[in-house]
Amino acid sequence: MTKHSDIFTPDGYLENLQDRLMSIPAREKQPSLMTRVMPYIAYAASLVLLVVLGNFILGKTAVSADDTSTADDWTYVSYLAQSLDADCMLPEIPEYTLTEDDIVNYLVDDGLTLEELVSYEENH
Repeated sequence: MTKHSDIFTPDGYLENLQDRLMSIPAREKQPSLMTRVMPYIAYAASLVLLVVLGNFILGKTAVSADDTSTADDWTYVSYLAQSLDADCMLPEIPEYTLTEDDIVNYLVDDGLTLEELVSYEENH
């Protein structure tokens, strides 16, 4: 069973085809203006998008001066008033005097050798 093809080439078309193709002068393709500018347009668009999204997000999360409530103002005022009152100040921390035993214990805990400790004891 043979199939007949509806596609055919004219007589002599394939002869010297390579030579005819090689004789066509090569043209340098110049990129269009849009092809050269497109990366810059994409960069600019992404920058604008980042600025718009950043503004939108920061605008939603920022608290303006009008949004503060009166209760917050009074809380701040009462805190300020308490900090100025002498009765509300922190109690004084009692004085602590260091003893020689405290110093020796600190030096031992810090990794002081026995020779260094004896030298310390002799000097003091």
